[in-house]
Amino acid sequence: MAPRPITLPTDTDEYVRTLDRNLAEIQRVSEAWQDAKAIERYEESLVNGQTPQLLPNTYVLRQAHSTGAEIKLRFPFEGPYKVVQHLRPDFVEIFDVVNQLKTNEHRRALVPVPCRDDAEAREFHRRDSKELIIKEIISHTGDEQKRSTLQFQCTCEGLREPLTFNFASLKLIPAMKAYITEHPKLEHLRRFTIDTSTQKRRTKGTYKTGADFDNR
Repeated sequence: MAPRPITLPTDTDEYVRTLDRNLAEIQRVSEAWQDAKAIERYEESLVNGQTPQLLPNTYVLRQAHSTGAEIKLRFPFEGPYKVVQHLRPDFVEIFDVVNQLKTNEHRRALVPVPCRDDAEAREFHRRDSKELIIKEIISHTGDEQKRSTLQFQCTCEGLREPLTFNFASLKLIPAMKAYITEHPKLEHLRRFTIDTSTQKRRTKGTYKTGADFDNR
């Protein structure tokens, strides 16, 4: 900010207009310089290989995007994802191995990680998100003709005591299909155990704690 003179000039309006023009010119030059440097850094990153391309089927973590909420502690990266293809030198199509979805992400937001296959990637995700793996459905209660009333007692990996889940939470896992086979009175539920969506996760017997499940 320019210092205010001890005595204002005779033509005060012209003096203020001159300051405004000078400030606008300084701002224009500054923005032009910053834009030029940003383009220069981007071109250097492509030429010098600062962010090398990722091969298809490489597993990566993605930089976590801000949700806008105040979070005291959160992981800086999320995933794993699997690289599908490079759309441009700076953008990559990636595949979410947990939710079975494809998305596009900037190359600089991705970090390659060692991972053998999709099963291992899902295991890493399960640990990070504190999922429970259901080992077996041991019993059920409720009206067998009204699936909204059914409650299933299940054993989970790492827990001594069984936990109770509703049918909607378990309908896509292999353990439920096996349980229906063992209990003919529940055979009418089998049609609900088929995942007809191409976008939803084909679960491997996992139940995410804290999630909201419908009761369809």
